[in-house]
Amino acid sequence: MEHGRPAGMSLARVESTGMQTLRGTVKYLPLEGGLWILEMDDGRKYQLLLEDQSKLADGRRLTVQGRPAKNQMSIGMSYPLFEVRTFTAS
Repeated sequence: MEHGRPAGMSLARVESTGMQTLRGTVKYLPLEGGLWILEMDDGRKYQLLLEDQSKLADGRRLTVQGRPAKNQMSIGMSYPLFEVRTFTAS
């Protein structure tokens, strides 16, 4: 932990509810049916987990709120998983 937040989350806001806010650019990877990745400005990447992917677009800047996924795996196995609760264009 760094200053009350998980290590490596300096550009993300961690709220008292455990929710985090991340900002970056969405990238689509056509791997095994497709993956949506959020690439933050500092180069960190997260695989986004969300039910409705219809409003995502490759290259779109987003602000997402959610939490790191625990006890889950993905076919991508390349980036940490992030469960998205809400997102807005930024």
